[in-house]
Amino acid sequence: MGKEEKHEDADIVSEDRLQGKQLENVQKSYIKPSTATPSEKEWLELAVLDLIWVHFYTPVLCFYKLTPESSVGVVQQLKDTLADALVLFYPLAGRVFGPRDGRPASIHCNDAGALFFEASVDIEMAVLKTEDFQPQMKLSGLPAAGFGNYPSLPHVEDGLPALIIQVTHFKCGGITVGINWSHAAGDGRAGFHFLKSWSEIARGLEVTLLPDHRRAELLKPSEPLPEMKQDPFISSMYISPGAHLIAGKVKPPPKDGSDKVAILAPKTIEFTKDEIAMLKKKGMEKAEQQLSRADCLSNHILRNVARVRNLQAESPIRLCVLVEGRKQLSLPPGYFGNAISMLCVVFSGDEVLNQPFSTTANVIHKAVATVITRQWYQNMINFITYGIRMGTFRPVLEDERFPGMKNVSISYLNRFPYYELDFGFGIPAYSVRNTMGAREGLFFVLPSPHGKEDLSVMANMDSDHMPGFLSMVRDIPE
Repeated sequence: MGKEEKHEDADIVSEDRLQGKQLENVQKSYIKPSTATPSEKEWLELAVLDLIWVHFYTPVLCFYKLTPESSVGVVQQLKDTLADALVLFYPLAGRVFGPRDGRPASIHCNDAGALFFEASVDIEMAVLKTEDFQPQMKLSGLPAAGFGNYPSLPHVEDGLPALIIQVTHFKCGGITVGINWSHAAGDGRAGFHFLKSWSEIARGLEVTLLPDHRRAELLKPSEPLPEMKQDPFISSMYISPGAHLIAGKVKPPPKDGSDKVAILAPKTIEFTKDEIAMLKKKGMEKAEQQLSRADCLSNHILRNVARVRNLQAESPIRLCVLVEGRKQLSLPPGYFGNAISMLCVVFSGDEVLNQPFSTTANVIHKAVATVITRQWYQNMINFITYGIRMGTFRPVLEDERFPGMKNVSISYLNRFPYYELDFGFGIPAYSVRNTMGAREGLFFVLPSPHGKEDLSVMANMDSDHMPGFLSMVRDIPE
């Protein structure tokens, strides 16, 4: 077993599967579009839904089982085809700026180039143990770019690179390709739109879906802009029947000085198709409507987090699920930007711990069906715009009705083409979100390498709670 690697953000302790080995032969280059971006496209103003994500990157890591012979030339192929892909996805060759000096947040599409690192490490790729993946910061490319303290990012006068890539060679000939795009440049769907298009170009195919960069034009606030003093995250939270009973009665947790900083122990948990079917069958008992796999898996995760945290019956717990609004906002299929927000559902501890599985699963489904509308997204756009104009913008305010409320947050990434990224040398043997800087109680749901209907769940839990959670979550209700 490798030693533990504690990241500078003091939040995550993960096993260093590289066993202390340092990267060697690190080479840095800038990949620019093979055709220069027209001057009239030099500045791309960010839309309001992009502004929440300016300080984040989305890290993806792909494993390719190559031999020393078959890996010859693959890096040059990646560089050449990336240059062609950046002609279409030109914001990713630019630099990202937050609001400054009276100027709006924007991407400077100046063809400065995507950062591309090539490195090697004197170890076999098999030691990464994909059956129990641990985040590996060294393989991401962020430390090589000078962002080793991620999610804390340095101030860069010339702006943050919109795309950072690192190819790492292993003794066996296998490579990992770490890809990190600025979340301000695009959400998960946008990022994988780029990756899939790049892979099509690399295989000599036509790009299936062209990107649409009209983000600020397509995501506009209402005019005249209504006064928006109440955060829609709060005003539109779905409050379950049990949570209604305790609203306003919850006392904040005592400040006894014993609060400790959570040290996260990330783990990857596999759920088979049959296990997910069992969860759905359990959710459908006395169901009021047809439930989705996500309704039932979210419910299962929520209930087990509540159990391992020893949640009290009179305490609240909030389930937050990232939801995408391209359909509700009538955005074009190729929309390249952010169109995500967060649905919040509040339960009482009594409901989560003592009510039937199907009862809480139905509440989750009802919340998704009733809250996620075009007007809900428009309210988000209006609120952020109003806050920016008034200088008061601060997302996700605390709800005074439920002081000290704990969160369980879930991001569903399982519909993204993690296993379709063939750049001309085969699909990845393993493809994962190389999650870093995550918070306690945050879960990512990804496609599994074992089957199309299976799911991988990347869990971020307090190291004190993780062993108990792993035991509980494997207990599938019958």
